[in-house]
Amino acid sequence: MSPSLENSPSLSAEELHQICFSAHRLGNRARRRYIHALYALHVTGLYAKLGFSSAFHYAESEYGYCQSQTYEDLRAAEALEKLPLTAETFEAGKLCYSALLEIKKIAKPETEAEWLELARKKSVRALKAEVEKKRPSKRPRPPSKRARRPSTGKDPRPLDSLPRGARAPGEGDQESEGRAQGAPWR
Repeated sequence: MSPSLENSPSLSAEELHQICFSAHRLGNRARRRYIHALYALHVTGLYAKLGFSSAFHYAESEYGYCQSQTYEDLRAAEALEKLPLTAETFEAGKLCYSALLEIKKIAKPETEAEWLELARKKSVRALKAEVEKKRPSKRPRPPSKRARRPSTGKDPRPLDSLPRGARAPGEGDQESEGRAQGAPWR
């Protein structure tokens, strides 16, 4: 039986650590159960029987989760179905959710153990950097079709990058005087 927090000043560091770890592991198990059930609602369409138009609508209405959080939860649930060692490690409290979200981006059943070992040794930030290095590069974005106004030559930034009403460095008072006299904005 774990010690009670009511006596926290008299608890040892090890006892407090055990309380923290037990709560962390319990939280991971609860999260796994939640994302698994959410995923089941999503793939079966049973959210409709609850009066919702999607699993995203359900999670937002019932729990206040935004679409991006729900999307991550659904992707994590799907990954845990395919990565049993990751699921076991997560439920045991030996992998945090942030690391799970990184591992799901790249791990395959045959590389799962390597990524879990890396997650054990490195911070989430370092793990994220490793995942980004190893992930296949994303397709380049096509150039913006939005027309940009030409630069004044005085500031290398395009005019539309300046805050509204701001002048590029070196713009004289003639323009502001012209506007004051009713000249249109450019």
